[in-house]
Amino acid sequence: MPESNSSAFHLVVQHTQGERQSSFRIVAYHAHARLRPAEFATAEELVRALRSGLPGFDERWLVLREPEYRGTYIAYMGDYQLDESQLQQLGLLVP
Repeated sequence: MPESNSSAFHLVVQHTQGERQSSFRIVAYHAHARLRPAEFATAEELVRALRSGLPGFDERWLVLREPEYRGTYIAYMGDYQLDESQLQQLGLLVP
């Protein structure tokens, strides 16, 4: 049986839109564990963190629904090889 890569993470970006407030969350899954989610109040803060932690990230990859939409949905997901520094830049590890 092949060994799993210890630095492989599955990232999910959730977007929650309420009547008066919108928020974003990055959730990272690693093997059978989940890291502390990172919370962002604006899309700009989220994109800044994604660009910092994932070089080459393009904000066009995010699926952002119209402001009239209410609820929670997945705005992006992907698999990445991440080191501790990148996890900190994404807000998933406290330095």
